[in-house]
Amino acid sequence: MPMRPQELITINDQVLGGRPVFKGTRVPVESLIWHLEKAPHWILSWMISHP
Repeated sequence: MPMRPQELITINDQVLGGRPVFKGTRVPVESLIWHLEKAPHWILSWMISHP
């Protein structure tokens, strides 16, 4: 069963000014999105085919 976003992401005003972060970390979700946008096409293809 796939995880729901609420199980992976948390928002807390005391952590990074309320920006969404991965639960249990201070890693902003936007950093993953930024890296995926910059990734070469083959990395994205591999990630999609290897969930």
